[in-house]
Formats: sequence, C-alpha cells, structure tokens
Amino acid sequence: SHIKGKAHLKRLAIRDDPTMAAKVKSTAKTFVGVDAADIRYAKQVITNELNGSISALLKKLKGFQDRLYHTDKIKAKMRRRLLYGLREVAKSVNVQSSKAIIIAPNIEQIESEGGLDDRIA
Repeated sequence: SHIKGKAHLKRLAIRDDPTMAAKVKSTAKTFVGVDAADIRYAKQVITNELNGSISALLKKLKGFQDRLYHTDKIKAKMRRRLLYGLREVAKSVNVQSSKAIIIAPNIEQIESEGGLDDRIA
C-alpha cells in the first residue's frame, strides 16, 4: 500500500517537523526543491510553462547551430548561438555579444571570495 512507501513517509516527516513544514509552505522566489533557500541571482518564479519555453528555445537554437556547423564549419565557429560554461559566457559578456544568459537556479551556493556566487552576481 502507498502508506508504507518512501514518498508517504517523507511527507509525514515533513508534516510533523514544523521547520520543514514552514519551508514547504513558504512561497520561494524560485523552485529548487523542498530544502530550497532563496538564491540572490534568481528572482523569477519558475513554472512548467517557463521550463517548456526555455527547453524549446534551447532546442531550436541548438538546431540552428548544428545546421550551420554541418554546412560550413568555419562560419559556425564564428557565429555561435549557444555558449556553455561561465568562462565562455563571461568572455561573451565582456565583448558585449551576448543577447541573453540562462542560468539554472539550483546551482550549489559557494560563498567564498571569488567563488561561484561572486562570479554570477
């Protein structure tokens, strides 16, 4: 029966623990799970529609990039539509060639100096 399942036991534990219940009931700015903390660089509400739209956008951009790569590899390297990684994105921002930046909201917070939070914020 479902009462013996892991998911049911987890929900009961959350319900019985007042601190966990408060976290679940709080309206976080971004959804990154039950144990989510507010992330200072992600302030939007993430919905299924937003996730679907972003996924469709990234698939379409990747398709355009792959099509150009298969037709002309030299032009594809000059006119990249998608960049991955903080270092590549930082280069693009410095030369002012980026149009939009998409960052996942569930990146682990590293608050040391020069860490990930400093680079993103």
